[in-house]
Amino acid sequence: MKVNHNMSAVITNKQLLRTENKVTDAMERLSSGLKINHSKDNPAGMAISNKLNLQIEGLDQASQNASDGISVLQTTDGALSEVTSLVQRMRELSVQAASDSNTPDDKKAIQKEVEALKKEIDRVSKDTEFNTKSLLDGLEQQADVLAETPKSVSAMTRIFEPQIQRDFPDFHMIQFRNQAENMLVAVLQAVSQESTQNLKNASKDLQAQIENQIETNRAEGIHEKYLDIHIHQTEISNYQKKDGKCIITFQSAVEYIHYKERGGSLCEGSRERKEQTKYNMELVYIQDETLTTYDNAVGTVCPHCGAPIRTLGQMKCEYCGSEVVPVNVKVWNLQKIYEVDYHHV
Repeated sequence: MKVNHNMSAVITNKQLLRTENKVTDAMERLSSGLKINHSKDNPAGMAISNKLNLQIEGLDQASQNASDGISVLQTTDGALSEVTSLVQRMRELSVQAASDSNTPDDKKAIQKEVEALKKEIDRVSKDTEFNTKSLLDGLEQQADVLAETPKSVSAMTRIFEPQIQRDFPDFHMIQFRNQAENMLVAVLQAVSQESTQNLKNASKDLQAQIENQIETNRAEGIHEKYLDIHIHQTEISNYQKKDGKCIITFQSAVEYIHYKERGGSLCEGSRERKEQTKYNMELVYIQDETLTTYDNAVGTVCPHCGAPIRTLGQMKCEYCGSEVVPVNVKVWNLQKIYEVDYHHV
């Protein structure tokens, strides 16, 4: 059997298929306007193109966000312009009402218009929205949220508590924390009551601090009030040993109503809105008053060999092995209380 092959036709057919593929690719590029339509056309170019397209889409969205922001500002500006016009009209009416030429009926009419203007201002502030989001009434809502959100404290208890217990085996976190919290409440109440009679257990330094604040308020004719005091959390924020003293700093997240009055009128704060703040309370252990001028971490030495005792909980000298009697055990004083944010009581 004899088989004949037309190699010329086969080669021509392959060349025709290649030409058709090129024509198809060219037509696709012409119709789409893109040089690269598939990754097979140019893999590296396709990767770069996709990356650039993502950047372009991100910039387009950022531009849209900026446009939305401009729209929000324009809406707010329009509402504020309306409120300004209403306030100016109220001022004109107040000046007009001050004239002696007005009859009682005229003043009643002026007052009715003022009341109507006040209602209109309230309506504008409540109804001004963008995408269902209140614009002018939102600040009040945000302030309410902040007033209900406790401050976060610097919680270093897990780090410092083991160190304190090594120096003071009798240290109990709950006991000392309660002592600090109770004294903080007593201090704020003393300022409100303008008396330090309930601070008999406080240190002389702390009593002097509060008495100074009370006297300052009296000199300025101010009555300062702390009401509905609530402590959310108290943690150890620092522990240091310096100049013959050990200082434990507690930090508390506190909530209260705080305001100041002068002559019966409110001059600072709010009688209704709560505040969230933080206080530091320094609990000081004076190891030996004769050593407070020296930079000695513990303030005592071995009575037998004279070697320094580096930890207050150390019962034996690490050099000679002799027993050590602790000095001034349980001499703790809460010497300072101050607000973290504003640095006053």
